[in-house]
Amino acid sequence: MTEPTTSPESGLRGSFHKGPDHFYTAISPLCARLFGAPEGYHADMRWDDFTSDALRTDPGKYLREDTTIIENNLGIHCDALVRGVDGEWMRLYLHKSRSADGGIAGQVTLLPLRSMYNGWIVKLDHTRQVLPLPNGAELTRDDLRLLHGVLHGIPRKLIARSVGLSVKAIEKRLRRVRDKLEHPHCACYSVHGCVNWYGLSEMILDRYDWFDMMPSYRSYPGTMCQSPAQLASRKPVDCSCDVGRA
Repeated sequence: MTEPTTSPESGLRGSFHKGPDHFYTAISPLCARLFGAPEGYHADMRWDDFTSDALRTDPGKYLREDTTIIENNLGIHCDALVRGVDGEWMRLYLHKSRSADGGIAGQVTLLPLRSMYNGWIVKLDHTRQVLPLPNGAELTRDDLRLLHGVLHGIPRKLIARSVGLSVKAIEKRLRRVRDKLEHPHCACYSVHGCVNWYGLSEMILDRYDWFDMMPSYRSYPGTMCQSPAQLASRKPVDCSCDVGRA
């Protein structure tokens, strides 16, 4: 396998192959780096799952999914937010289908997120679990989770119930978060306006907890490889590839 190619439209591309016995026969350099596989992987190494901390997933779920693909000649599409072994966040698009030898053929496209979300992703302080703002304030992990729910329009009562607090306590926390988001010439009528002013909306909406290492998967059954744009227009369904939610 050759090194992955990259372009603004396609991102980084890699591939892998599993034999009918579920052992990997080939892993491209990109996938090896992402999943923590040995460099120069070859079939004699006999890997049957990715066990590194890169994805933090249950290998049994992948085994069940791959068995379903092989037995039913299906294609599975997944998109996910994952962190590689180097700690960098990426959006992953994965297509798996039954190969000619009765195994699994996989294609992977990775889009690094460092240039997305107006650059906020690289400002996350994972050690202290805060997001520093230009005004000197810091949004905590709980602040970002709260904003995720508010921006998605989840009722305050449901947000309060999910964290074991009262509605009044949630409103008080939200006012503190609003104060942290104060900016020059601020005349925002709501916390939504302040979040938009900072260009934070997309990142906050896209994931509930950016400090959680667990990847978030959405899976789409199908029979043909789809582009990222086509995937985005399809309704996700639950299947064995789902190991978390954004």
